[in-house]
Amino acid sequence: MDNPKKEVSEDNQDLRDKYVLLMDCIFREYERESGRKARLDSKIAGYFTALGIFFAAFLIIEPLLVETFKVNNACGCLWVLNIFLVASYIVVFYITFFSLKENYSPKNRNEFDIINKWDSLVEDSYYTTCKRIKRSLSTLCDDFYKRNDATADKLKQINKMIGVQSLLIMGLFIIFITLSMFWR
Repeated sequence: MDNPKKEVSEDNQDLRDKYVLLMDCIFREYERESGRKARLDSKIAGYFTALGIFFAAFLIIEPLLVETFKVNNACGCLWVLNIFLVASYIVVFYITFFSLKENYSPKNRNEFDIINKWDSLVEDSYYTTCKRIKRSLSTLCDDFYKRNDATADKLKQINKMIGVQSLLIMGLFIIFITLSMFWR
């Protein structure tokens, strides 16, 4: 556009149509990133569920395993392995829990408050109104991009930690089965 300050008038319908199209694109981009945030929050809630399931499994298996150790005079190497797995599980559990909590906690962000800006937006020229809306929504979209990308990266790490937890729980379960079935 040669003269960005040029007022869009009724005579220049093509330019007005371009502004409408561009504003629509900005709104769609904002909605897309807002939807992405909602999906990421949903995944975080799912990871909390998996974390709870693994914790419940840990709370069931470990006391049974300790009781089995007492009943079956098991070798010390299995005790050491059990302690290592329990300590590892607790460390990974807390890291995962606090990473999820950090990503799921409410964040402050500025919203485009069109209701409170309505009067000034109506009084501004068409071009100025479009520019103000664009500036506000662009800032919000940039904030969404950064936070969503950071959350997605963190969820990749959390996914690995959940996998490690499942392996640790599986290790405890294998020790339990081994002691229960084969060690007498």
